[in-house]
Amino acid sequence: MDVDVLLDKDLDVQLDSLREKLFLADKEATELRSELQLLEKQPVLSYECAEYVNEAAFNSFLMHALAFNSFLMHALVKLRNFQFIACCNGK
Repeated sequence: MDVDVLLDKDLDVQLDSLREKLFLADKEATELRSELQLLEKQPVLSYECAEYVNEAAFNSFLMHALAFNSFLMHALVKLRNFQFIACCNGK
């Protein structure tokens, strides 16, 4: 089987996994924002509680964004290595 096809399939699987994680992170962030809005409507401790929920939503989003960035860097390294090997084999 062609190395390009295997590399593409591996990257597609990883991209699908990351898309699912980002979807779940967005869903979680949406739920946390809804909870935040409810907390903001409550008096007394609502501001402090809302801050905690907001921080949790941001941290969740940040964690998934960093994972996606890590995947992209890994994919770039794989592509560069593949291009180097292809270049060397072409000589």
